[in-house]
Amino acid sequence: MTGRAAEKDQILALAAPGVLQFRIVITSADATDHGQPTGNVGFASAVTIQDFVAADCAKQTPQTGRAMIPEAAIAACDLNHRTKYLLDAAAIEGAALTGASAAQESTGGQNAALAGSWEVDLSFNAAGTAEFAKITQELSQNMGLFATVMDGTVYIAATVQAPITDGKVRITGAFSKEQAESLAAMLQTGALPVRLTQTEVDTYS
Repeated sequence: MTGRAAEKDQILALAAPGVLQFRIVITSADATDHGQPTGNVGFASAVTIQDFVAADCAKQTPQTGRAMIPEAAIAACDLNHRTKYLLDAAAIEGAALTGASAAQESTGGQNAALAGSWEVDLSFNAAGTAEFAKITQELSQNMGLFATVMDGTVYIAATVQAPITDGKVRITGAFSKEQAESLAAMLQTGALPVRLTQTEVDTYS
């Protein structure tokens, strides 16, 4: 899977009440596009479709800590305010994630060479693995997108290039080391059955 990581706000995101979900992307548009979605909109309600059409992600701050009903489609912005998404019901929830780590990307194969970019490696439990295999089998047929969503904000919308049947997911996208580590930490936080408390955020230059 390939996608672009969030480039900012990771520190505050780590302290946010984490509701992590993985959702199929029904459609997407530029942040300020107010056109009607085309094609099959899945089970999205008329209200959710209107939310998607009306959203101006260039002006809105992503909503953190809001409840996301797993069974319902949602409209969401990406963390960088560049794209808005209409997302199907949650296919996999954060509890199915068993691990997330950053690693230097390799070319693969027996004689794999390390590339300059970094990736995020995910692993899922048995139920998550089975569901991921089913979904990626479907999405890989048309290079569909699968979104990683935390508290109603899309952190990654990744292209599914091939079915993933072993529960081991590699997310690539020319990440820096810092981006990959921040993303892996955010995913781990969302998978935890507890909430972190933000006490203070300091920045240094």
